[in-house]
Amino acid sequence: MFMTNCLHILVSFDTSQLLEEAYEALKTFEILGIQKKLNIGASTCPSVVDTLGSSSSSLKDLFYAMNVNMLLNCEINEDGFAGVASRLKSSVLNANSVLDFYYSIESLRLIKISRYKKYEGK
Repeated sequence: MFMTNCLHILVSFDTSQLLEEAYEALKTFEILGIQKKLNIGASTCPSVVDTLGSSSSSLKDLFYAMNVNMLLNCEINEDGFAGVASRLKSSVLNANSVLDFYYSIESLRLIKISRYKKYEGK
């Protein structure tokens, strides 16, 4: 039943679906070793790209979009990363809570790792 629920989250993924749920399902598949056997990126990556490209995305959504991207390696151009990084740097300076600070710092770290992986061709 749990696997069915995870698959449902990813297969029926749309922009209204929470990226947090998608990340949890993807992480479960990674732990179980079945992520590589499924073509999940086609249904999930467009939402990641939309979230990262939207100026109205919350810090939490950006954080989960970056986490999903780390698992799926979605196609995000350098300008997309640069825009998000700029917004996150500003959020670090103006964070209203520890959680906002965490989401900003961790997302910046994930952007750095993603850029490195892309540069290294991994």
